[in-house]
Amino acid sequence: MSTFSFLRPAEAMANAQDDAPDYKQITGLKGVDADRIPYMITRTKSGNARPPEQPWNAHGHLDKFKIIERVEWARGTDTDAAYGLIRVFYTAGSTDLIGQQDFLCVERPIGQH
Repeated sequence: MSTFSFLRPAEAMANAQDDAPDYKQITGLKGVDADRIPYMITRTKSGNARPPEQPWNAHGHLDKFKIIERVEWARGTDTDAAYGLIRVFYTAGSTDLIGQQDFLCVERPIGQH
């Protein structure tokens, strides 16, 4: 069983740090750019993603999630680098760019000790 967190870039950065509390830590968990989950994210007229009304629907798309290795602020050499943009590195070798107006969706397993 899982629950899902939808994190803005600054939240994802803070939760990926080594000193983040265990209950917030996202490194080693599975995540995906929330825009990759069909019909999950709606946007305001200005383009900001809204938190989903039914976040549990992400469970049906777990095949898109990958294990998060680390999160870094995107640098000017990144293709679409802009202020507040993060790059999420996955253990599978791929990455996602998450913008200020977007969410990183993180699966948080529950009931595991």
